Amino acid sequence: MTSLVIAIVVIAVAGGVFLFKDIQQLRGSLAAVEANDLVAQNRGEEALEKYRDAISLAPDVSEYPIRLHEMLFGVASQETDPENRRTLLEIGYEVLADTADRDPYDFLLRERLALATLDLFEDGQTERRDEVIDRYIDFAESRPSYSEAQALLGNAAVIVGGFEVGLAAANRAIEIELNPAALDRAWWVRGIALDGLGDPSGAIASFEQAIAANGESNWAALSHGQLAELFENQGDVEEAAAHRARQIELLSE
Repeated sequence: MTSLVIAIVVIAVAGGVFLFKDIQQLRGSLAAVEANDLVAQNRGEEALEKYRDAISLAPDVSEYPIRLHEMLFGVASQETDPENRRTLLEIGYEVLADTADRDPYDFLLRERLALATLDLFEDGQTERRDEVIDRYIDFAESRPSYSEAQALLGNAAVIVGGFEVGLAAANRAIEIELNPAALDRAWWVRGIALDGLGDPSGAIASFEQAIAANGESNWAALSHGQLAELFENQGDVEEAAAHRARQIELLSE
């Protein structure tokens, strides 16, 4: 077989592979569209199968497992049976984990997988504590110059009781963020971490900074709530009442 014939055969085979992949991608896209329609019709089980088809047909498209996870989480949040809720959360986690293993550079996928792991922790799988921290560290390290990524790490860390990790992440977020108004979450995380580490004075200062950064945000409301508790613990009833009233006011807006 001449080199020209070999080249033609190689080109033909490669073209066939790409054509097959394009067809698979198209079929996956159509399956995802059908899944979205089924979700809108509240036909969850059928939508689940269609999303699985989309993922199987187009495994390189991370949008499909992300959408499937969103659907499963939405159903799980409304589920009253603990076992059913756990199953839904685990399926969503496994779908994201399988896809993330194939594409370690999809940052949105890594963030969603970290969130799915945190959801399982909050659902009672406390043995996943270290996994939660590791996944958020992985995500934050992939975005070292983004303060929001560091704040997300800190937020997750303090939720699972990793106060030292949370404090370090909050400090990094504060150091690299140029917009003070965007630091309300980072200061709140810092306050929670310091409180957890036994530094109420540092916690109070941090919560006050969160409020100063953006006094109308949800993080400001949470900070007022934390300040109310801290001042109550110190016996300052009037200051505690003022912060509690402001928290209620913000949450009612």
